[in-house]
Amino acid sequence: MFMGTGEGDEAALRALRQSETTGWPLGNDRWLKELEKQTGRTLTAQKRGPKASQNS
Repeated sequence: MFMGTGEGDEAALRALRQSETTGWPLGNDRWLKELEKQTGRTLTAQKRGPKASQNS
């Protein structure tokens, strides 16, 4: 149960709050990949920092 009286409510609420804070959509990998395909945008967090140079 997502936001009812079920046992996983605390974890679900934390996930929802984290999604609100970061601005990233909340959903499973399959759903996110489908949205990325439909919108042509990256909807999941990527590795942070500068890209590694190809000359290394």
